[in-house]
Amino acid sequence: MSLRQQLIATIALVLLATLGLGAMLVHWHAVKKVETEMAAALAVGARIAHNAVDDADEVINPRRRLELMIADFNGDRHLKASVRAADGTTLLASQPAIDDEPAPAWLVRWIDQPARRTDVKLPPVFDQHGTLVLEADARNEIAEVWDDLVIYAKLLGVYSVSGLGVTLLVLSHAMRPLRDLNIAVTRIGAGDFSASLPEAGPTELVRLAGGFNAMTRRLAQAEDRNIQLVDQLSRVQEEERIELSRNLHDEVSPLLFSVDVDAMSIKHLVADGKVDGISDKAKAIQSAVQSMKSNVRGIIEQLRPVDMAPDDWRAAVGEMLEFWQLRFPDVSFQMELGDIVCPPAIGIAVRYMTNEGIGNALKHGEPKRIAVTIVERGGGLVATVRDDGGGIRVGRGRPGYGLVGMRERVIRAGGTFEIIEIGEPRGVEVRGTFPLASSAAADHDDGHSQGADV
Repeated sequence: MSLRQQLIATIALVLLATLGLGAMLVHWHAVKKVETEMAAALAVGARIAHNAVDDADEVINPRRRLELMIADFNGDRHLKASVRAADGTTLLASQPAIDDEPAPAWLVRWIDQPARRTDVKLPPVFDQHGTLVLEADARNEIAEVWDDLVIYAKLLGVYSVSGLGVTLLVLSHAMRPLRDLNIAVTRIGAGDFSASLPEAGPTELVRLAGGFNAMTRRLAQAEDRNIQLVDQLSRVQEEERIELSRNLHDEVSPLLFSVDVDAMSIKHLVADGKVDGISDKAKAIQSAVQSMKSNVRGIIEQLRPVDMAPDDWRAAVGEMLEFWQLRFPDVSFQMELGDIVCPPAIGIAVRYMTNEGIGNALKHGEPKRIAVTIVERGGGLVATVRDDGGGIRVGRGRPGYGLVGMRERVIRAGGTFEIIEIGEPRGVEVRGTFPLASSAAADHDDGHSQGADV
């Protein structure tokens, strides 16, 4: 059942309960009214009878006086007067008024009270002519109650219909924002973040609509960022697979081939009995294996950097620089590494940023010189990678996933990240600044987890 149906059902139940309570109050009021009217009618009738015979000493014809007195009660709406003999036989009786529109039988049964009668004591002169009996007749009074009920019912019907109509109109208008909200939420659940609500109406609804629209805009922006990141991640993964394949083909495969050739040469030397040449071939194989180990280590280092002790990041940066120098001998690598003690979380972030910065410069530009500077400045650690290869253009195009990764690593370590475009010679400088004082305490709790995430 919808909320609108629940509200309508609740209103209907309240209306029915009100009608039931009203019916009970009407019944109580009607019964009390009939009781009061009947008691009053009997009392008035008794006084009228006594007044009619207060001159009994002067009465010449008692029978005629009784007939006249009974006739006085003709047309009375509430009383019936009669003269009865000692055996209960009715000798004289009045004719009560009959209502043109009597009350329904069910209402008479619902309100009518037990019969009320009064035997009026008359002077002794009337004893031989019978006993005067007054009986209360509630039917005409109940008819009056019925007339009142009809009027009340009509008024209540008009009030109920108009009230219910106005309530439904107001409810429909009040429920419209909820219907719009339900439709908008359903659209968002289906992935349509263009849904919005009209910012109009009462202040509360305007605030709700404004907050909802702001949320949908942020969701749409987050969805766009997620799509961009997924696309960038897919391209980066593809580039890494291509790079890994190239490294294995260009670096490891020739070394394996040379090992195979040297091994075959040793086999032929042994067969020819030329033992003196075996030592040179063995040294060549050992050198090739060392080169392969270095290359494989570099590949593993790129794929999954290992955890470091507090001071290992310094050695790792030096080895990383040697790695790139070995692969790019035509590029001049310079490094300034200050005597800095920093938490592992910052050291790992510095190492990652430095490696990624050099890699970006080499991948996306043609640098002749790459300078790595890691120094303490102003109570914090400042790490920069500066190249002259043109490389990335700041503010032009979509940032690469590597830049996003560098920024996230630096920020998670408590630092700030900047990308600065250099004029002449044209190049790029990436800079990470880390506050050493504030990060040292925090590293005690989460430094290891930061390093494990690299």
